[in-house]
Amino acid sequence: MRKSKLLIFVSFLALILAFSFFACAEAIQVDQIIVNTSSIELAISGQYSEFQIVASVLPENASNRNVIFFLADTDSQKFISISSTGLVRAIAGVTPEDKNCTVRVASVSNPKKYVDISVAVKTGEIERISFESSSIKITLDQDPYQLVPKIQPIYASLDVSLRYISTNPEIASVNEFGVVTPIMPGETNIEVLTGMSESTGASATIRVIVGYAPLDYNLHVRDNVQSIYKQIVGEPEPFWLDLYKLNSSKCDPNPEIIWQRNGSEIPGGNIRDEKSVFINPSSIGMTTAGVHKISAKLKSVDNEQTINLSDINIYMPLRTFNVIKQDSRTSFAVEEPILFTITHGANQYPPDNYVWHVIHLTEDDYIDINDPSNQAEIIAREQYLTTTMPQTSDGRIIGMLNFTATDNGEYYIIAYPTVNGVRDTSLRRMVYVGIVGNIKSGSDISGVYFDGYFNGQEYLPHVKWNPLPYDATYTVVVQNEDDLSKQLVFSTTSHPEYFPTPNSVIVPSSIATLSETFTIRIKSSKYGYTKKFTYEGNTIASSQYEMLNNEHAGYNRYISSLEELGELISYVDAFRPAHYKISTYKGQQHPEAYALTIYLPFTYDEIKDLYDPKGDAANLSPGSGTYSVAQINAFKIVAVVGDCYMTSGSFNYTILVDGNSNIVLQVAFSTPAERDLESTTGLGIEKRPIAGHYTDSPGQRALSIDALPQERTISVTTSEQLYFAVSHGFRPLPVENSAAALVYSLAREVLYRISDASMSDAEKIHAIYDYLTLNVVYDHQLAALSSVESVFNFDGFYLEGVFISHKAVCDGTAKAFSLLSWMDGVQSVWVGGDAIMANGRIVGHAWNNTFIDGKWYASDATWGTVREGVDMNYEYQTHAYLLVTDAMMLNSGHIVEGVYPSSAIEQNGAFVNLEYADGIDATISSIEEIETLAEYINNDRWNSIDWEATSGILWLEIYLDPVFIEESYDGDSSSAIQEFGNEMLDLVRAIHGVGVSINIYSSAENYLTIAVIT
Repeated sequence: MRKSKLLIFVSFLALILAFSFFACAEAIQVDQIIVNTSSIELAISGQYSEFQIVASVLPENASNRNVIFFLADTDSQKFISISSTGLVRAIAGVTPEDKNCTVRVASVSNPKKYVDISVAVKTGEIERISFESSSIKITLDQDPYQLVPKIQPIYASLDVSLRYISTNPEIASVNEFGVVTPIMPGETNIEVLTGMSESTGASATIRVIVGYAPLDYNLHVRDNVQSIYKQIVGEPEPFWLDLYKLNSSKCDPNPEIIWQRNGSEIPGGNIRDEKSVFINPSSIGMTTAGVHKISAKLKSVDNEQTINLSDINIYMPLRTFNVIKQDSRTSFAVEEPILFTITHGANQYPPDNYVWHVIHLTEDDYIDINDPSNQAEIIAREQYLTTTMPQTSDGRIIGMLNFTATDNGEYYIIAYPTVNGVRDTSLRRMVYVGIVGNIKSGSDISGVYFDGYFNGQEYLPHVKWNPLPYDATYTVVVQNEDDLSKQLVFSTTSHPEYFPTPNSVIVPSSIATLSETFTIRIKSSKYGYTKKFTYEGNTIASSQYEMLNNEHAGYNRYISSLEELGELISYVDAFRPAHYKISTYKGQQHPEAYALTIYLPFTYDEIKDLYDPKGDAANLSPGSGTYSVAQINAFKIVAVVGDCYMTSGSFNYTILVDGNSNIVLQVAFSTPAERDLESTTGLGIEKRPIAGHYTDSPGQRALSIDALPQERTISVTTSEQLYFAVSHGFRPLPVENSAAALVYSLAREVLYRISDASMSDAEKIHAIYDYLTLNVVYDHQLAALSSVESVFNFDGFYLEGVFISHKAVCDGTAKAFSLLSWMDGVQSVWVGGDAIMANGRIVGHAWNNTFIDGKWYASDATWGTVREGVDMNYEYQTHAYLLVTDAMMLNSGHIVEGVYPSSAIEQNGAFVNLEYADGIDATISSIEEIETLAEYINNDRWNSIDWEATSGILWLEIYLDPVFIEESYDGDSSSAIQEFGNEMLDLVRAIHGVGVSINIYSSAENYLTIAVIT
């Protein structure tokens, strides 16, 4: 309070000092007033009944330059008035001749300095009338012309009526107000009189010249023949040209007409002044290739008009053209787009279209394509390609083909030009495409979405996708749908400047902008192209461009999809960046609160059917209080993100909306980034010693993740940061002695033990699945604590539970599955959702989707173990959830929350095709295979088993072929399992005696675990 009073006192003191300073300063006085007149004569009415006085003072730097205007005597107010701005007006009456009115102009600051102006208000007879000029010129298309005669003296009474007379009203008429209307070309005199006759008043005459309107003709090609504009030398197409007068009555109907070619008059006098002429290009010198201009130059008495016909292009005949393959490679994948363009010689006649053919040769075709003797057979093999040629904005055909092969083999492309609709077979061009089919089918690129990028000068389209677990190169095809001539095929090697991150590409503005519609396809170095993704022009409006600026760690504030929002929140959860950190949440101090300002271009109603099929968020409310529609919408979207894409952890959040419709999302996490994890005491569950399908030659080796370049590295401290980094395509750099360093080291040791470089991707995933199912116990004790708020402090939700405690719930197991896969170069994503348990209860669940040989498959290593025993005290393995389809997962009770890549229609044979020995696989398809399996058990496996380690039990898993069950057991799985057990027991006992027994456990449909007990 004291500080405020001191400021008020100081301000008051300063004001007093300033006033004193100015008061004491010496003022500069006015010493002269200058006005624009010394006397004024006014009429009682009309334009001369007022006058504006303009005054100024000297010196120009006088302190006060203001003046005032007033009447110097009281009698003057009977005749005139004066405004504060110096406007003098006549009121009435006539001032005495010996005494005029006086207006005084005085200085405001120095009243002693003034000047007087004499003002007289007079009336009288018109002594003289005249016009400013002796003649005027008007044209027929002009509006009527108002005559304004000049009266002298200026104060003469205007009450006298004026009379106007036209000496030739057929040329121009005039009314009583002096308005002249042109009628036809010619000349006439207009006379104005002040009296009833020429002898009683003044008069004046003005000459009026009426002319035609400017020439207004148009030039037409008779019958609208368009082909005249594109001709071939020596093959002229004659045509008629007609001139039409657009304004039939006001411009010259018979102007002089000069027909011209390229600015010079066309020779031959027979077409001069003709409105319709016959043009033969060859006869008028149009015999050379190039652009020719035909025009008509029209001349009238007063004006000219030149009318140009559209340019006539005359070409040489089409003699040659070239087909160019834009990609120099000779090996392509099925469905990979290959661009061909056409060029032809300068000044040659452009085809009006192209016909494309393809030749497809398989390995059974033995044809030398270059042998002229085979041309007839080759032409017979040509297949027409149904395609529409792209056009420029002005309708010109572009010689371009986007070809994709649909099958393996060797391909050639043939092009024929068509001229005036006729195919010219003499100009056939054939180009070798190459061998198609040497690249894996399918695409490993997923999560494609459209964003924007500011390069410091302009905002450009920015296309992003999920990263890949290897050092990939990319090829991109961009097609502008608004201008099909704009297409570009480029790669990370040919145009590295277009790839700001390893998993995104910038579309150059020369090809497409954010206001244009374009399509894009992307291909990695291992697999083929994606489908076409389309960006609709102006989806990202210019008003949102500022949200595209990079804000932190590669993220901007424009959220293109729910997946991107989930990724952003997950990043903040894992790394807790100071860039977003805030000190208070809901008005209170909070150690883990963060604020994100984002723009959401979509609403909950637009995404709910795809991401929230159960409609959970629809019934949510932000709580008590009044909320805007935008707040409620954003609240529901964030709720869906939490269900679909958030792994271990929980957070509270609030939603605000700023003045630009941006969402201010505040999140408060319940746990710190670095957590002191607890471990449950466990339930003493025993793993059955089923042999895992691991490598035969374990040992240290280079992992795929080690090959990632320096720009794809990131420092990590916690296991959550490690998981986020690896699953987003980064090579982690763990901080020494951190939790991330320990877990990463243990994960590498696991991969060294279970897989090697010779294994296929499916075999690597099989090994990872087996490791997790055989070495990680499901943490039932932790699952029972799911309602406890501190549940996320237990290691079973994290990688520590898998690699240190060997005990985890689904979340930890699914993250470990993804981590090991990415480290070994196989793409595997965490999938969030629900599971329907045997008792009908629905619980939250997580599993994985994995990309193998061009297709996505689902795997659930958590459900890869089955709990059995009297007290449910042991687990045995099942492969029922290894690389299966979405349909199989749904049938088993897995409900996806969110959108994840998955497209397989049949399961992968990683297990069912597994060979235990030569000719012996895991699938039983016949009675004979049962016998073979029994022999294998007796002769091979039985003799090598470590009875002490296995408690005298041989564990083995097999799969009963559904076709075998249908054919041999009438489709009854229960009977098949029972019969299989009996037959297996008889076969084994036949060798080892009655002391052997067999237990059959059915983990899932047709998957059986066999326990051979001695």
